[in-house]
Amino acid sequence: MKLKNILREEILKERESLAEEDSVIMSKIIENTVMELLETMIPKDKKIVVGLYCPINGEPDLLGLIKKLNCDVAIPKLWGTKLEFIKYDKDAGFEQSEFGTLMQPKNNDITHPDIVVLPGIGFNVGGYRLGFGMGHYDRYFGKIDSARNIIKIGVCFHENLYETLPQEPHDVQSNYIITNKITIAL
Repeated sequence: MKLKNILREEILKERESLAEEDSVIMSKIIENTVMELLETMIPKDKKIVVGLYCPINGEPDLLGLIKKLNCDVAIPKLWGTKLEFIKYDKDAGFEQSEFGTLMQPKNNDITHPDIVVLPGIGFNVGGYRLGFGMGHYDRYFGKIDSARNIIKIGVCFHENLYETLPQEPHDVQSNYIITNKITIAL
């Protein structure tokens, strides 16, 4: 099996060749499927927080969910190697992080999501993600997930769903994988 860094490079190179209009269409399909799933999970009588992400490097763009969800939304923010989820505030807006093109909230109102929609360079059918290799999400979930039992929904384009991917003991498994063609409940 190929090393993670080689796979990352190959997948990102393939993703660059995806036409923008195809990316928009597939993102919309994923967004609608995620919304349908979230509607079955969000109780009417309980306030919950859903964690989303700002897409980078060709990830599915699901930020349209912010307007559709009837709950609080949180977006990741990085401080060095530490990831925290920040309550989305449309008035505060976004700023560029120290990590290149990644956008993150300007405000610092930390919250803890009950459900997180996770991007990945790729996922395997067992629910494990291949990220950018920094370990931000794995550390976050390792620190906080045992107490909160966060539901994790991994999303990627179908071409980035694999039978197997290299994984390590600290890698966190998603509860669902959603692509533009399939939903897998784990």
